[in-house]
Amino acid sequence: MRRNLMPQVFDIDPMTLGKRLTEARKAAGCTQQQAAEHLGVSRPTLIGIEKGTRKARPEEVVALAGLYRRSVHELVRPGTDTPPLEPHLRASLGSAPSSATEEAIRSLQEFANDYKALEGMVGAEPFRDFSPEVSLPRRLDLRAFAEDVAIRERLRLHLGDQPVYDLRSLVEQAGVHCFYGDIPSSLAGLYAFVPDLGYCILVNRKHPPERRRALPGRPA
Repeated sequence: MRRNLMPQVFDIDPMTLGKRLTEARKAAGCTQQQAAEHLGVSRPTLIGIEKGTRKARPEEVVALAGLYRRSVHELVRPGTDTPPLEPHLRASLGSAPSSATEEAIRSLQEFANDYKALEGMVGAEPFRDFSPEVSLPRRLDLRAFAEDVAIRERLRLHLGDQPVYDLRSLVEQAGVHCFYGDIPSSLAGLYAFVPDLGYCILVNRKHPPERRRALPGRPA
């Protein structure tokens, strides 16, 4: 394991690694002083690691990953990350997220980052042909409005009026990425629009199949 980790740590851009370490530390609720003491280094040394001016050693990355409850792969994987989702979702919630919501946001962020990295590895072009954005009318029957939008989307995707049986494959073709993960049972799922990636849905794998099938249709 150590032999495979060594080139990964030293191949990654120090500034990218430093940014990931900083975000992981803040998400874990650790101060720079606590992280520095965990490593047995001074606070200025930790600041240098986070700024990318001091290259982190493999054993330091392993130690910080354990402190922040992150995988080493998450910190040293190749490619760039998607923009942070937490500020956007926090604004949508209108209040501070609960610990369960924070865990789900972090999980969705990890899935989005891994998907973006995979696209980079295979040279895939990001999906661009998203459905047009619609605004909810203030004075109109919402049910009738939703049916009208659904009809227009069916026409755009050439679906006709037949039932859709494999909803997950359909939404993937429409640029919506569905991820299944273990998140707190109090949440059925979470979704957000990720710049340069598209709509991402995280479905709680712990919930019954009927509940899981309902989620991928929500963003449409």
